[in-house]
Amino acid sequence: MVVLMDDGTVVVPSFPIGWTEVDSSGALSWGGNTEVHLGDYVEIAGGFVPVAQVELPEGCQAAEAFIVTPLAR
Repeated sequence: MVVLMDDGTVVVPSFPIGWTEVDSSGALSWGGNTEVHLGDYVEIAGGFVPVAQVELPEGCQAAEAFIVTPLAR
């Protein structure tokens, strides 16, 4: 998953430990009672770090990484 910013920058969100993929649809769960699906509107907080400071999946390329804090809907 990547986020395409308005200026064209590709950013990789790095989710905290505890986020799990719910099923093959790609839904994410936080704490077992909040489920987020592709296309859902969410607000996330966190901060940018150099992409070299996070472990990216193989083949994933981005200009920056964004460390996500817990979800607010």
